[in-house]
Amino acid sequence: MTAEIIVERCMGALELLSIEARGLPLTTIAQKLGLIKSGAHRLLNELQRDGFVTQDSNTQHYRLTMRFPTLGFRYLSATGIVDRAMPHLRDLAAMTGELVRMTVADVGMLTWVAKAQGAQTRLRFDPDMGGNVRLHTTASGKAWLATMEKAAALVLARTSGLGNGELRGPRTILTEVQFLKELESTRKKGYGIAINEDEAGMSAAAVNIIRSSGKGKVLGTLSVAGPTVRLDRERLTLLAASLAITATAIGDEWPVQY
Repeated sequence: MTAEIIVERCMGALELLSIEARGLPLTTIAQKLGLIKSGAHRLLNELQRDGFVTQDSNTQHYRLTMRFPTLGFRYLSATGIVDRAMPHLRDLAAMTGELVRMTVADVGMLTWVAKAQGAQTRLRFDPDMGGNVRLHTTASGKAWLATMEKAAALVLARTSGLGNGELRGPRTILTEVQFLKELESTRKKGYGIAINEDEAGMSAAAVNIIRSSGKGKVLGTLSVAGPTVRLDRERLTLLAASLAITATAIGDEWPVQY
């Protein structure tokens, strides 16, 4: 077995377990990774030896330890990205009275890395950080993909679920033709909007984070999200200008290595 295949299988196991907080039995892991049980067992033993995976003594399920996420958070902290952005996120959250979130764009994906909650009522939207963005159902995903060539955007959208028929919200876009039309609209507006798409009753607007010079890659996205009863299309459109101003300020403070 080549080193490339070993690394690919290790990363596959880590990604699989990252969405299963309670862990998974050996048989399920083997099936999902396309391995025989003995091969999956050897792989998990190696990950367990290195401290990335542990086995529950009661259920015998394998789950991640905190070592893997700690590496990501340690790296994120070392970059200074979140520390520099948080004052801007808090100010925007206070101004909008809604949830403001930021992603980082890297290796073909967007990852939620920071948020500030501005909602003061019980009706609020406040998801966890650290997960990858569903690119075809979210305002952030649309904003980012709209900067790419159609073929590249579709490849990434398919990996996030476009075309699998899953209706996450009543207005989830299900076909590639519809999605390409949405990307063209997003490109013309300069910001993404998602209403009742990723989740019923939730709305969001998002812009890309780019340095004010306008040159270079998209660094991430900045979005405002909340209940549709408060964030209709008209209000999202009005908030897009404030998002753009804040995104530029964040982009200009982004670490130079990016």
